[in-house]
Formats: sequence, C-alpha cells, structure tokens
Amino acid sequence: VPLNDLPGRPKTAGGVFSLFFLYTPVGGPRPSAGQNRPPRALISYRMENLRQLLRQECDYVPSDSTLDEFLGAATLKRLHRSEILVEVGAVADSMYIVKEGILRLTDMNGNRERTFAFGLPGTVFVSKHSFVRQLPSYYQIEACCDSVVLCIPRRAYDSLIASNHDFTRWMLVMSQTELFYQEYKNSSVNNGSAAERFESLLRLRPEIPMNVSGRTVASYLGISPEYYCRLKKRFLKH
Repeated sequence: VPLNDLPGRPKTAGGVFSLFFLYTPVGGPRPSAGQNRPPRALISYRMENLRQLLRQECDYVPSDSTLDEFLGAATLKRLHRSEILVEVGAVADSMYIVKEGILRLTDMNGNRERTFAFGLPGTVFVSKHSFVRQLPSYYQIEACCDSVVLCIPRRAYDSLIASNHDFTRWMLVMSQTELFYQEYKNSSVNNGSAAERFESLLRLRPEIPMNVSGRTVASYLGISPEYYCRLKKRFLKH
C-alpha cells in the first residue's frame, strides 16, 4: 500500500506490507563461497538503512535501545528467487523483517494463485494464523528475487512485550497502522482502471515492475499477464 499520497507522511515512509521505497539493490548476485564477505563498513551501512526504515514503519518511533534489542534477537535467512519462506499449511510463528529484496504474499482464489501484497526492505510481517493462534498459515510467502530476511522467534517477541514498554507501544501502533491500510488499499490502490493502477505502481514503486515477474505483478493488479505486458510496453515506451 503506497503511503506517499497521504498528507503529512514522509516521502520515504511505509506501512505494514507497504510498497516501500527501496534503498538497497534488488536481486543482486549472491557472493559465492570463494568470494570475500562484504566489508564491515558496508554491513553497518545496510543495517543503519534498515533501522531507519523500521523507524518509518508507523507513526511511533522506537528508541535506539529498543531497536537494538529487537534486531539482536533476529537470525538471518537468505532466500533465492521463488524460494518459499512460509508454506501454506505450515505453522510459522516467527516475526519477519525484509532486509533486502522483495517478498510476496499469495493465496488461492479457487484454483488460481493470487498475489495480494508485497514486502520490501523495512517491512515487518507475520503469518497471522500462526503467530497469534499457532494455526497453519493460510497464505504463502516467497521471494520475488534474491532476498534477505530477519527472523525473530515468537518467544523473543513475547519477552520484549513483557519487559519493554517502548517495544509494546511500537507493536501496538504498528498493528493499528496495518488495520488502517487494509481499508486504505481497498479505497485507493484497488480503485481505477487497470491502466491507472499500473501507472500508479510504476510511478510510486518502479522497483516492483522492474524486478518482479510480469505474471506476479499481473496477479497483484488483477489482470492477465498478456494485458500486463501490453501495458508495460506502452508506459515504458513513453
């Protein structure tokens, strides 16, 4: 859900499953075993970018010490393109943060797969069924390109909720923000013709059509892959 049209919001602001402004390159080649690791300064720079995105995830800004505790509980998971993070029917009770790349959420509309959301760097998300009630996930989460995700176990989340009031307030406002954008998406992003929706996506979040397969973006826009290709050619031509 793009936030840039909202009055009073920073131009790089995002929300839960927002179409975030992308600070880091998408889908870049992964280093092979024989290559050197990224320099420590580069790793620190990327983490600071992530911290800044997390500060913009909702209207409440957590303290640096809260972010340190939150990120300190995370383990890093690298995903190749099309690799699944959360499978349908699996119980996945962790909280996830997109560090690099693009992820998508899908469900089934009859016998057709539907992409209904994207997660970009800074997006915090969970499988709601699994995280709240320990039930199998209804939807699937997979990488649209080579991506990096931070995974925070539910027990670490519960511990922070119990011990850190600042973290609890942050999670409350983040949850409220997600509720708001569920309705905002239906009132804005899902309105208009297919051409208008694609033009908005291309203008606000060009990294989506540039780095995600046409079939996936077409599913998100609710149009056929063939029509999406024609729209993309028409708009890129101009």
